[in-house]
Amino acid sequence: MKVGKTRRHPAGLIARIVVLVLIACAPLLPSLEVPSEERSVVYVIDRSASVSQEESARAEAFVREAARGDAEVGIVVFDATPELVVKVGGRMPRKLELESEVAGSDVVAALRLAGAALPDAGERRVVLLSDARATDGDVVAAAERLAAEGIEVDTVPIGDAAPGQAMITDVAPTHSRVSKGAAVALSCVTVAPRVDA
Repeated sequence: MKVGKTRRHPAGLIARIVVLVLIACAPLLPSLEVPSEERSVVYVIDRSASVSQEESARAEAFVREAARGDAEVGIVVFDATPELVVKVGGRMPRKLELESEVAGSDVVAALRLAGAALPDAGERRVVLLSDARATDGDVVAAAERLAAEGIEVDTVPIGDAAPGQAMITDVAPTHSRVSKGAAVALSCVTVAPRVDA
């Protein structure tokens, strides 16, 4: 019996070489980033002495109702010092500790903590529940920094604004995509007290 030579096709050999080259170069190729569809929200609740027990209860009820949605939720409470009480995606406690005798409200530090608690990807939002009586820092600048990072900032007023002061009730970028380091145009909604002449 005569055994002949097996004839190889050049196309098959070329295909094998191409596959081996692609495997060898795979670590050098740029990675393909798939945008996350995950939604994350951090609720920032004012527990300073200027917020009544009734308003604190209303804020907690609001957050509990909103947390029933499909977003991963975190909670920051603050007076003169912010505290992360629920990590994003963590379990909600039976009762939030919202009573405080501390008079100060460091909204800027609370917003900064909320932004840091959010994941790096996906739809990200901070919802501030406050009477807007900030005692430290520039709240608008803090909200602008979050917006520049692609984090939407909403506010839910609780209690009454300080006499003669306006409240910011919503801050959002005017464009859905912003390049890192680029200037950001914001849309702000404010509520001002009526001044009788």
